[in-house]
Amino acid sequence: RLRGGEGVFWETGRKRWRVRIRYGKVLHLGRFKIKEDAIACRLLAEDHIAAGCHPETGKYVPEAERPKPPKTQLKNNAHLLGKPAQKFSDEVLGEHATDFAAKVDAGTLDIDQVAGVSLHKVTGKWRAQMRYKNKLHLLGSHTTDLAEAIRYRLLGEKAKALFPDKNPQDYVAARTGPAAGAGKKRKRADADRAEGAAGGAAAATASPLPRAPPPPPPAVPSPSLAEQLAAAQEMLATERKARRVELRAVMAAREREAEARRVEAERLRARHAADEDRLRTRLAAVEREAAALRAVGGDDGQCARSRPYYWQR
Repeated sequence: RLRGGEGVFWETGRKRWRVRIRYGKVLHLGRFKIKEDAIACRLLAEDHIAAGCHPETGKYVPEAERPKPPKTQLKNNAHLLGKPAQKFSDEVLGEHATDFAAKVDAGTLDIDQVAGVSLHKVTGKWRAQMRYKNKLHLLGSHTTDLAEAIRYRLLGEKAKALFPDKNPQDYVAARTGPAAGAGKKRKRADADRAEGAAGGAAAATASPLPRAPPPPPPAVPSPSLAEQLAAAQEMLATERKARRVELRAVMAAREREAEARRVEAERLRARHAADEDRLRTRLAAVEREAAALRAVGGDDGQCARSRPYYWQR
């Protein structure tokens, strides 16, 4: 990002660095001779968008009037899980699916950021899909439970990573079908019986209950929209104040430079006038000397020093 890999490119014809950004549509931010200036312009536009302002004008845009960000083509949901799906067990993937569905319902996560899960407009149900050998396969069945559809997709990603030569649809069907449900019920019943037997044996030799753990620290509330807006406005005000101070400094420097040029021009003008007066005085003295020499030598116009008898005296 700092190297200008996004939104900054070289125009060979104009020999300039061009800057643009997408904000509902592609906006042209300008052309620059220096690449660092172009990168700075792009970063400033990104900061304006992050603060809820227009990237070109810097004015605040209400949330209802802001364009939606462009949809990204996601191959999997590793960006949500933090690591590939094959690193998790089926139970943990189910917990993540429930968490993602809750975030989508709360509006903190956009459904477009969940790869392979979409809403079928005809049935109004959620469906999970995955591409295998250039064909799109349906994972599981259409369901009204968003968490279930996300779980189908996560299981499919896990199957594709573990068994690349097999259709992930079969893996999802084996993990979520009726047979898988019966197996889970048997495992749950066996676990309950084992837990009951262990509890009866432990009751005979019961020990004092351990001390309850301390309560967790209170959660720090996240800033509200009004606080975020106030912070953005404060940041813009600080930036405008800094620019205003910088502009005043530049104007003061230019005024000082203009004053220095004016003083230099006055000095040169006075010097020129003094030289002109000195030349006029010198010219008048030369004219007086010439007149005196003409008066001594006669009216023939010949200088007295050029006469022969002048040197014989």
